[in-house]
Amino acid sequence: MVTASMIDAAEMKRGMRTEARRTLAELDAHTAHLLSVSACNRIINTDSFYSAQCVMVYLPMSDELNITPVALRAFQLGKTVCAPRIDWERKRMTPVEVRGFDDRFEIRRHEVREPFEGIPVALSEIEMILVPGLAFDASGHRLGRGGGFYDRFLAQPGFPPRMTRCGICYDSQIVGVIPTEDHDVTLDTVITDRRVIRIPSGKLA
Repeated sequence: MVTASMIDAAEMKRGMRTEARRTLAELDAHTAHLLSVSACNRIINTDSFYSAQCVMVYLPMSDELNITPVALRAFQLGKTVCAPRIDWERKRMTPVEVRGFDDRFEIRRHEVREPFEGIPVALSEIEMILVPGLAFDASGHRLGRGGGFYDRFLAQPGFPPRMTRCGICYDSQIVGVIPTEDHDVTLDTVITDRRVIRIPSGKLA
């Protein structure tokens, strides 16, 4: 049953998405690069990253924090790296192994880059997931783009207990409170160019 509070949360999220997109549009390319490098260094220096044998990354859109240095460091350390391949009809994501950034990628919808082909990676192997978003708060709540892909993916059974769900964003994307709905998944930590936000109920990075 749809309640008034659910409608209110959805409306608030729509407004927050508009504001978040406006904030990201104001960020120039040079500044975005510098902030991305800073955030990536923070990720690479976490215990969660070094202990993870398999890291799931995202292939950044033009307005998303570029986590390429994290993937390159993971390759250097011999980790398994995977990225989401999307079933747009079923609105599902499948982690597919990426062996290097020389691999073939394609854009099918919404400017989202995906691995062109690759070996699916079992959920039980993934020990750290880097999760993009339009905004995050200090409680580990995430504002996505409205498709629900990551919420559905993260809610699946089969991940190892030690798996860390790590939100990645510019510090300007941290907001006071993000309204939540029943399907929203709380993250374990959020990392920005300025700080590591450890969620009290989550796993430490």
